[in-house]
Amino acid sequence: MPPFKGTTGMASKESNSREEKDLKNALKIAVLSSALTLAGVVATNVTSWISSAQTTRSSERLSCISRLDKREEYARAKSDAFISSLAALASGSASPDFQEKKPAYVETFSKAGYSLMLLDDTELGKKSGELADWMTVRVSDYKSFVKPVFVVEEYEKLVTDWKDAYYQHMADLDTQRKGC
Repeated sequence: MPPFKGTTGMASKESNSREEKDLKNALKIAVLSSALTLAGVVATNVTSWISSAQTTRSSERLSCISRLDKREEYARAKSDAFISSLAALASGSASPDFQEKKPAYVETFSKAGYSLMLLDDTELGKKSGELADWMTVRVSDYKSFVKPVFVVEEYEKLVTDWKDAYYQHMADLDTQRKGC
């Protein structure tokens, strides 16, 4: 039996060595698998985060543009009503029955001007108020005070200032929209 004893000891060492190698290989495979899984999870999370950030930024941009589009639409509608009522007042003043229709013209014009004045604290709002005040006072038949003289040059300057403010307001909205 002694000759087998040495052989069994050698076989046992080889077997232990093989088991250790197999365990080391299994450990390497487990570590590599875990690392690859972790890398996949991290990559998925990073991709999801980037996608979410892009979606959020896109939503913010669209919301910003939408708000500016609404402001522009409002300003255009109010400006159209204002300038149309000014044109009606100006052209109506040449008609023979202007004195009878004047209160309606002035009321429509004043309402449109003051409504636009409330747009917000913009130059367009300020110029709308100035023009509405100037025209209303000069065209209306107030009995409580002396009506100022209608000076064509003053009127033309106020209208020009209003138009400049309108175009500047639209350009400002476009600039803000590009900044979204």
